[in-house]
Amino acid sequence: MEKELYKNRSFSACIHAAYVLFATNLKVILRRTWLPVLLMSVALTFNVLFNLPDKHIHDLGMSHPMLTTSIMGAAFILNLLAEVWIMAVIAGLLNLRPLKANIVRALVLMGISLIITLAAIAIISFSQNFVLGFLISSKLVTPSMAGAAGVGITLLLVMLLLVFTLPFVFSTTKFLMDHEVRPSAIFKSDYRRGLRRWGMLFGALFFTTVIITILSFVLFVPFIILVTSQTINQIGMLNGDPSGVPGYFFWLLIVITLLTMFIFSYEIIWAMLVNYYVYGAIEAKEKLKEENNGLKNESSDLTETNK
Repeated sequence: MEKELYKNRSFSACIHAAYVLFATNLKVILRRTWLPVLLMSVALTFNVLFNLPDKHIHDLGMSHPMLTTSIMGAAFILNLLAEVWIMAVIAGLLNLRPLKANIVRALVLMGISLIITLAAIAIISFSQNFVLGFLISSKLVTPSMAGAAGVGITLLLVMLLLVFTLPFVFSTTKFLMDHEVRPSAIFKSDYRRGLRRWGMLFGALFFTTVIITILSFVLFVPFIILVTSQTINQIGMLNGDPSGVPGYFFWLLIVITLLTMFIFSYEIIWAMLVNYYVYGAIEAKEKLKEENNGLKNESSDLTETNK
């Protein structure tokens, strides 16, 4: 794919460049990614169905717990492997490296992401339980106020985690694209570089999220209508009413969910391209900064020499 990566762009220019690259190479992207995207969509569809308010599915899960656990575990693993495959394919289209080499890098990033996610969940859970336990046992406040304090602590920690994990957008993208970069750089030099450009990363992430939210609001309308109908129908059945949906409704829900997740996956791929251009823009800005500092040092040396 034709692209101009290392260019001094604003985050809005990065978003536009990602759109142009995505639109002009849509056929290539579809041809190379449709299979892993389909597998990921199937896994996500299984997760949706198992969390759907449906008495038959609930009863089946309760009567066959091992089978249900196995299916959900397989869907989770399939989703992770499909994500790795998609990352590797997109990286290969951009850095022209072999798929195998990019898969290894994508697996490393997936492992790091899982570790950070589990650590974040553990920190938030521990902090919330600690604050709730301390306030309730000490009887400093009422239980309702203690609950509110726990929610406040959770929101504060989530915000702090978002602040300190945002530079990983740059360092992980660079690790995936540049195979000369070592894994340690994700947490050291490249993390510091991303931290210095935190504002640009935040701007790109914020507006990319806004665009994806607007697009998804339209995309998910059929899915939301079907899930809402399913929920209302199940509530009615629990109250003794007959089912009010046609016999093909469940299969229609599966098809719509699968199609929705398939299209949504390409919104995420576009977001990956935004991160790619943000990485290139930051590299260009840092190089320009180093050159300017070098010129200033040379100028200072000449001034000292003339004196």
